[in-house]
Amino acid sequence: MITTLFWRCPICKKEDSIFVKRSIFKSNRLFCSNCHSYWTIRRIVGKDYVLKLTDTFGNSREMSLSQWYKMIKKDFVPTKKDINLREIEKGEDIYLISNRIKLFAQKENPILYNHNEKEFPWKACKDTHYSYIKYVGWGNLLLSNERLFWNSNNTLTFFWLKKINSVFNEANVFFSIWYGDYKYKFRFYKDSILKWLNYIGWFSEEIFRKYKHKIRIANY
Repeated sequence: MITTLFWRCPICKKEDSIFVKRSIFKSNRLFCSNCHSYWTIRRIVGKDYVLKLTDTFGNSREMSLSQWYKMIKKDFVPTKKDINLREIEKGEDIYLISNRIKLFAQKENPILYNHNEKEFPWKACKDTHYSYIKYVGWGNLLLSNERLFWNSNNTLTFFWLKKINSVFNEANVFFSIWYGDYKYKFRFYKDSILKWLNYIGWFSEEIFRKYKHKIRIANY
C-alpha cells in the first residue's frame, strides 16, 4: 500500500524506484533502488504513519507519511516515454504505460457489444449513473498529453482527455473515469493510482488552457 503512495522517490525524484523490505523481527523498510535511501516505517496508533529516512550519507530525518507525500509531489513534471505509436498525432507524446489491468464498463455501453469505433463510446441515450458494471477485458492503459489509450489484443482504442469529466480512485484498486455519459473502471494491480492522478492532474491544466474543458480530479 505504502509503495503505491511512494510512486516517486522524495529524495532523488526517480519514479517507480521504491520497494518494501519486510521483516518479522524489525520494522518494515522502504528502499530506493536509485539513490539507495531507505525509510523505517512506524505506525502511531490512531494517527499517521511516521517514516524515518536514512540517506546514503548516513543522515536521518523523520516525518509523517503526509509530509513525505508532499515532498514526493514537489516540483513534479511528467516524463515522456520513448515510444512511437502510429495513432498519435503531431505534438502528442506517451507519458505512462500501465501493467496488465482489467477494464470494466456499464452494461448498456456499446463497447460490450458491437462497437467498432476507435474512440470509446461517450454519448448515452439514457441516464447511466446507476448502471451495473460488467467486465470488458484485459489490456494496458497508456497516457498521452491528449488521450488515454487502451491497448487490448494489439488493438488501440482511446479516450480524449478533453471529453473526460472526472477521474478518481475507488477503494485504492480502481482507477475510474466518467467519459461523457459513461463510466469506465480500470482494475489496477501493481500500478500506483496516485501516480496516474498526478499525471492527469498536471495535464488537466493544459487541457483547460487549450479547450476550456475542466477535468474534475479526486484528491491526490
